[in-house]
Amino acid sequence: MQWKATIGVGALGLLMSCATHGLPPAMDVRESANESVEASGDITRFLRPGHTLRLSRWADLDGDGDTDVVAVASPASTFAHRTLLILRREPDGALERVVENPRAVPPTSAGGMLGDPLQDLEAQRSGFTLRLEGGSRELWSRSIRFEFSSAADTWLLKTVTEKVLDRHDGVATEIRQDAKDFGTVRADEFDIEEIL
Repeated sequence: MQWKATIGVGALGLLMSCATHGLPPAMDVRESANESVEASGDITRFLRPGHTLRLSRWADLDGDGDTDVVAVASPASTFAHRTLLILRREPDGALERVVENPRAVPPTSAGGMLGDPLQDLEAQRSGFTLRLEGGSRELWSRSIRFEFSSAADTWLLKTVTEKVLDRHDGVATEIRQDAKDFGTVRADEFDIEEIL
């Protein structure tokens, strides 16, 4: 169901002002209740040639009690899309690449005057969220949430929330979509261009 609401300009302005110009190009950030499980592991072995690790998050992404990884890998070109990776923990404790989607994350150059639009990748039990920001006259942010589906045995797009602030006239809007709007979208088939 799609809905639109006017929100406080101050609140959206605060949100937009929190935008940074991105993380370092090869940053490995671990967020896990049990970091020791793979604290010394090198997940760069899962990257395709010519890619660097942009960021990673460690959490129980499929809700089975162990620690998995969701990550974003960047190609050399700032105009090429970036790859979403999900590494799932196997019964023997090894990580296996189960999702590799080269169309899931926009290029570094796609954020307008704010620079890199990829602001964060948040991981929680049974899901993760991509957070994007960008714009010039119109400042925008998008929160793209995926949740694990036991029936599908993969992560499905749950919600897309977009906030836009027109800096010229101060009008702020928010639009939220869910599966009733976009249907069933798997993490390995998601294309960021369809919502930008």
